Amino acid sequence: MREVKADPRLYAPWRGWCREVVQQVRFWPDHRAIQKELAAHLDDSRADLLRLGYDWKLADERVLKGMGDPVEIGRALDRAHKPALGWLWLASRWLAVLAMVWTLWAFWGNGLPDVKEWIEPSSTWEREYGYADNVPCPPPFQAGAYTMTVEHAYFDQGFLYIEMTAETPKFWLGPPELYDCLEAVDSHGVRYGKQNGPITGQSTFDGHIRHKLHIYGYDLAEDTEWIEIRHKTAGWSFRLDLSNGEEGAP
Repeated sequence: MREVKADPRLYAPWRGWCREVVQQVRFWPDHRAIQKELAAHLDDSRADLLRLGYDWKLADERVLKGMGDPVEIGRALDRAHKPALGWLWLASRWLAVLAMVWTLWAFWGNGLPDVKEWIEPSSTWEREYGYADNVPCPPPFQAGAYTMTVEHAYFDQGFLYIEMTAETPKFWLGPPELYDCLEAVDSHGVRYGKQNGPITGQSTFDGHIRHKLHIYGYDLAEDTEWIEIRHKTAGWSFRLDLSNGEEGAP
């Protein structure tokens, strides 16, 4: 059962009584409001007795005694604060907030966002270039908050093109930054960067759960057997076997 903490400003026996009452209520988000209501009722009853001439200590004792059994009162409150209805009410509030955010986004942006693109961003693999997969893809790997999957890879005449997916449950994160962040080393020991055959990449901003990543390599040695691509700042890397690349034009 969730721990219940009573208001420390209350008279000590009142704190214990309030705690025992709310322990009977299963819908814990209402505990604070229930304790506040109980404390207000106790304060009002004490004020009435003080006006009748009772001293503080006796008034506190009489008020608590008059409140009744805390377990019975708590069970009655539990029937009034049903968990199913409580959670439904909270969910409706969150849905209303999301609907408002969605509406504002549509109003101030360029129409409603394409949820399909969030979940599965469009691929440029066949639509724009028509490349044929001729490089085996390595298994998925973890890169910080993202699960990275190489979905397509093409290598021919020194040109390398890779399409990847970066997937994360943290929907508020944007895609991993690739531009000017990549470097590579091949089976000949040649290191590629800005100065020696560019390795570059770009990310789409369509997805909020899955992001498409595109990596390009130019002027690579045609007889390269493998290449390892590294992200200079994030630290992740993966290796591709290029020995089976087929002849063809990009």
